[in-house]
Amino acid sequence: YSTATASVSLQVLQAPTTTTITSADATVKRNPAGVASKVLDFNVTSFKPVGAVILTASTGEVCSGLVNAHTGNGSCKLVFTTTGTRTILASYGGDPNHLASDSSSQNPPVTVTVN
Repeated sequence: YSTATASVSLQVLQAPTTTTITSADATVKRNPAGVASKVLDFNVTSFKPVGAVILTASTGEVCSGLVNAHTGNGSCKLVFTTTGTRTILASYGGDPNHLASDSSSQNPPVTVTVN
């Protein structure tokens, strides 16, 4: 047998992710100053994702929390100044090894009602 050498190109793609809000629907009350808040938990499913997840309420409130690379879990606190029910969307922007994803296909969606 004779020795042979060859070259190959490898393309390593980013891993897909799934982002979900793991907190249940919630109802919160405004305090005497007219402010209510709720800590919401989320999860990014993949192997060791890093970065942040942004939670956005349908009424415009926003918060951001870091993803724990070992568990994919994280949380952040949304602050509300108006009453009503709003739907929450979690968005993960991805990282060099992972694709972006959001919770838009989560069924049912998570809501927060402020009284």
